[in-house]
Amino acid sequence: LEDAQYFIEDVRKNVIESFTYDKVYKQGFNINTPINLEFQKIATNSLRNGLILYDQRKGWRGPLTSKIYNSNWNKDLKKFDLEKSIDWSLAIVKKINKFSAEIETKDKIQGIIEYKDISWTKKEFNKLLKVGDIIYVKKINDKNYSLKQLPKVNGGIVVMDPYTGRVLALSGGFSFKKSEFNRATQALRQPGSAFKPFVYALALENNYTPTSLILDAPIVLDQGEDLKMWKPENYGKKFYGPSTLRVGLEKSRNLMTVRIAQDLGLKKIINFSENLGIYDNPEELLSISLGSAETTLLKLTSAYSVFVNGGKLVDPILIDRIQDSEGKTIFNNDKRKCINCDQISYLGKDYPIVKDDYKKIFSPQTSYQMTSILEGVVQRGTAKKLRDLKLNIAGKTGTTNKNTDTWFVGYTSNLLIGVYVGLDNPSPLGRYETGSKTALPIFKEFVEKTSFKDPRFFARSFEINDIKECTSHIVELHGKTEEEASSGCYEILMGLDVVRYIEDRPADEFYDVFTKANEEEMDIKSYGCSVPINKDGLEEYNALVTSYDGMPLSEGAKVTSEDWYTHKAMIHIIEDMNYAEVNFGTTIYPITDYRFFTNIYIKDGDRLVGIVDNTQETKFKGGTDRGHTGRGWVINTTENILTIFMSNVEVGFI
Repeated sequence: LEDAQYFIEDVRKNVIESFTYDKVYKQGFNINTPINLEFQKIATNSLRNGLILYDQRKGWRGPLTSKIYNSNWNKDLKKFDLEKSIDWSLAIVKKINKFSAEIETKDKIQGIIEYKDISWTKKEFNKLLKVGDIIYVKKINDKNYSLKQLPKVNGGIVVMDPYTGRVLALSGGFSFKKSEFNRATQALRQPGSAFKPFVYALALENNYTPTSLILDAPIVLDQGEDLKMWKPENYGKKFYGPSTLRVGLEKSRNLMTVRIAQDLGLKKIINFSENLGIYDNPEELLSISLGSAETTLLKLTSAYSVFVNGGKLVDPILIDRIQDSEGKTIFNNDKRKCINCDQISYLGKDYPIVKDDYKKIFSPQTSYQMTSILEGVVQRGTAKKLRDLKLNIAGKTGTTNKNTDTWFVGYTSNLLIGVYVGLDNPSPLGRYETGSKTALPIFKEFVEKTSFKDPRFFARSFEINDIKECTSHIVELHGKTEEEASSGCYEILMGLDVVRYIEDRPADEFYDVFTKANEEEMDIKSYGCSVPINKDGLEEYNALVTSYDGMPLSEGAKVTSEDWYTHKAMIHIIEDMNYAEVNFGTTIYPITDYRFFTNIYIKDGDRLVGIVDNTQETKFKGGTDRGHTGRGWVINTTENILTIFMSNVEVGFI
């Protein structure tokens, strides 16, 4: 838990504030937190590595102290101790050579620092160190060490679940031993351009569209009596004329943002920021639209959750539950309600409906548009250094005047990550030290190391990727009950995956899978089961679906001989390959049975290849493993072929 000290300390303070010091330390509490220890370790290391990279760009500042080399040189150095996880050692310089330095660590181990391991200092050994200098070193191998320096700059990182607000990892600095001040929860800093997405979201809620044109040109504003005229500028001091709202946010144009804020009015922006929990009583200045007011990293990151979860604001949760010494729950942060849970048997086919009371900030449509625009920031804008990850990422950089505070807040479909970098005594970080250069690499390292570790947090495409969100969407737009919508959405994640990861195939490989399968008795693999499409296969399939995993299922899941041969349209997964085959005809083959209570479109790049029309009943009923009744997909194609291998698939709701 050494890497989680900032998290633990914040939990301790919150519990004492709520229950008093005596109760916490004398009665004995069992405190459950949402922390993911693996994420916490990666987050802490990513932050440290990012701070070190910045610090090394600024060069060598000198040794910690100097001593006369003798047998007791390692005494009275406790104030320089760091966490074991940092893996640095204290050492004294014994001898300086032209291309190396001989050292002795605090544990009396002899070692050498070679010239290549001080290259970041851009100095010669004789101008860098002298005999008796006390320095930090990191072991490379048995004898070789590299020179290290405690960063002067500091920062924080927050990792959250955007659907619940549960904080999975949090670090408030390079070293808790050196400074207990938490830059993630205590440091009030200007977010700069990282605040702009909320101005643009408010614009979308007030009759703007992503293609609305806004003038990007010089502007001079009166700030009031006895105050200078305010003349905001773009980064780079260039102007680009009329540009779309989307481009304005992707390229982080200050002048366009100010003009939008002028049109919306300060009152709306201030009320919006307060509803989001970003600011408390900010000053009524137009510069607030450019992030001039102060907030914390945790507050700003929490506010970004509305872009991921369909417009709902979630509060950050550091504590899940607290139980007293007798096991009685005295505090529970989960405020969601389970409807009719006590009336649903775990042996039945019904699923409970879990309702939340999260505050609705704006519409799911605005949330979707903002995510699309923030994806553009990564693809074409200030965060394009993330493109080589080839993951679905959206986010926004932030840099304040003179590069004093730098930010990056970004998210995948399942994780929300905020990063802040700055000096404890606010001062410029240096020329070109923007959010994309200082904060973004920390985000990038974390996402790189976590995106494939836990399937629950894999960076999926930004579609409707949550049963709860899907249910809400269908209830609102298609007039279904929550029970109907929830049932129909149950397999949405798998359904979208079928057409998401697809390998490009040459045109001459188009063929009618149905005919080929009957002629060659090709195995069609789905749900981990392999059955040939022929009469014997039909019997095998029906035997399979009525005893899935040894459990008897509804007769409604069976397929008739007529269905087996006439349902030419189907989606099936070919195991161990990176593409899906999508046949277009009358109805989708029931072996996969992905049912939705809405219409969808399927696109191959910019080419519309099909519309899934759910208004027609199919001939079959039921599912492959749950036996409930539902409609299938009916696909109207734009091309007269039965099978299409798609390379760049997009699936969306109409």
